[in-house]
Amino acid sequence: MWSDGFWDKFEIDYDSDLGEALSSLIELAIEPHERSIIADRLIDAIYLFSSAQEDKDDSSRIVKLTAALERLVSLPSEKKDASTTKNFIRRVSSLVSIYYPNDKDWLKISKEMYEIRSEIIHGAWSLYRDIEPLHSSKYSELTSRAIFSACLGFYKRNLTSANNDRLVKEFYDFLENAVNKKLT
Repeated sequence: MWSDGFWDKFEIDYDSDLGEALSSLIELAIEPHERSIIADRLIDAIYLFSSAQEDKDDSSRIVKLTAALERLVSLPSEKKDASTTKNFIRRVSSLVSIYYPNDKDWLKISKEMYEIRSEIIHGAWSLYRDIEPLHSSKYSELTSRAIFSACLGFYKRNLTSANNDRLVKEFYDFLENAVNKKLT
């Protein structure tokens, strides 16, 4: 009964672009390429997301979730760039907004998440005092949706494309322009 319904829906959902993207991603994770490919970003983000879900500490969970998103959107060439925070926020919110445009204010959630991560990492947040509650569930939702969006986006770009800054930057520039067009 429930089980049959679940598997019927699973089969329908799996017979889609997302199902094809996930199948390809699984194959690439099982047999990694010698060279760095764009799928590596997704595989690493999924590992970090999984680790975050198993973590019992909210502050640690938020750091891991943010690291998963950074793996998707950050570029090595921008490592010491003053716009790192701004790029993270814009790229994450654009990525999620493509498939989940009206659900929430993704820009605000992305900004809040990155700020909390920075406070934890740079010592402004007290790990043992738990001064304010951390609501990590909304950051888990943001991260999971970003990963699903990236699965489809990177799949469309070809998961075995070279993982280089130019390709990734072009991808996110395209997404940001598409989101901005939807808003105007």
